[in-house]
Amino acid sequence: MLAKAKGQTAKVNINAALVEDIISLEEVKEDMAAVLTTLKEDFSRNLSIRTSPGALDHITVTTKDGKFPLNQLGQISMKSPQLLVVNMTGFPEATAAVTRALQDSSMGLNPEVEGTIIRVPVPKVTREHRENLVKLAKQFSNKAKDSLRKVRTNAVTRVKKSKEGVSEDTIHLIEKQDDLDLLLESPSSLTVNSTARGTVKEKAGFNPGEDAAALRKAMEGIGTTEKTLIDILTQRSNAQRQLICKAYHDATGRTLCDDLEGDTHGDFEDILVALVTPPAKFDCQEFIRAIKGAGTNERILIELFASRSNHQIKAMCDAYLAETGRALIHDLKSEVSGDFEKTLLILAEGKRDESATVDMAKAKQDAKGAGTTESTLIRIIVSRSELDLQDIKAEYKKLFGTSLYADIESETGGDFRQTLLKICGEDGK
Repeated sequence: MLAKAKGQTAKVNINAALVEDIISLEEVKEDMAAVLTTLKEDFSRNLSIRTSPGALDHITVTTKDGKFPLNQLGQISMKSPQLLVVNMTGFPEATAAVTRALQDSSMGLNPEVEGTIIRVPVPKVTREHRENLVKLAKQFSNKAKDSLRKVRTNAVTRVKKSKEGVSEDTIHLIEKQDDLDLLLESPSSLTVNSTARGTVKEKAGFNPGEDAAALRKAMEGIGTTEKTLIDILTQRSNAQRQLICKAYHDATGRTLCDDLEGDTHGDFEDILVALVTPPAKFDCQEFIRAIKGAGTNERILIELFASRSNHQIKAMCDAYLAETGRALIHDLKSEVSGDFEKTLLILAEGKRDESATVDMAKAKQDAKGAGTTESTLIRIIVSRSELDLQDIKAEYKKLFGTSLYADIESETGGDFRQTLLKICGEDGK
């Protein structure tokens, strides 16, 4: 085991809710995405080995009518590996401008014009040229790294300046955060903190690649090893499960969700798919289910908007817009009315005051709901497993005189039961 370097601080994972009121994680993500977009453009513009017509697509041509991509002005074709041709018959007046753009493209091109035909000889890709490409790639990558560090530094600086209304402990935790990239990747899932009363915690020594490989092995061949699926997916936090999904897709080219749907069925399939679904998408799907059809499921709506943080509600609204092309609040207005509508709309705006304490009234309400249908049970067990499932279990026992674990054990069956029991945990655990 390697010893920790002198002066190195321990990694700290914090709840995104602690950060959201101080800095906008969405803005930080957008700034980082802009850096990556610039990097991609730099790669496309300067690192092409010029062996296909698409190598010229990124070139922008300035004309008297404005700026246009080259492929919108001329038809690009490849006559041979050493010759590209741009046919300017459609916009002959832009031939000179296209020629200048090719010459100024930093690709070392020397176009030859014959009427409305521009011939572009492709320079031989020499070893020297490839070495220059590698050097350029490193330069662009280092520039992007510096820009990403600057975005992160600016975010931390804003945190340090935000003393008003924020506890010193919270500021200290955020300043120590070494996993800002993970926080940005899955902010609504990082709920590992001292006040959490969930049954699912982050697994120490977590390796997403190893878990993805084990899941793949469990589903390949004849039959499926259900125990492996249960042991891995119920004993990892949501943030860790999302990293497993990414590793699985990188390794197989398929989504873990699709493979689970193909290898499992029934309630067991439903809960496994729920476990690997990103929280915002899961909530979005539940909202759609609540308003789908002739009636509206008010219980689901109450749970979604009353139990989610401001950040989670915003993420759900964003997911709904991406999924349907419509604003969630607009569709919510058409489904509810009266005081109930006013209350839900206030919650849906995601602007309520929040605290780090667990809502015991909400835990009691969820405890009542846990004794109903399988879909409700899945929703509560999955969405509350990292926050306050311990309190829901306690309230359930007060309400019904028996433990939630015991009732799951007696009222459900098969792999579905084993999955629920793993997440729920025995009493006192």
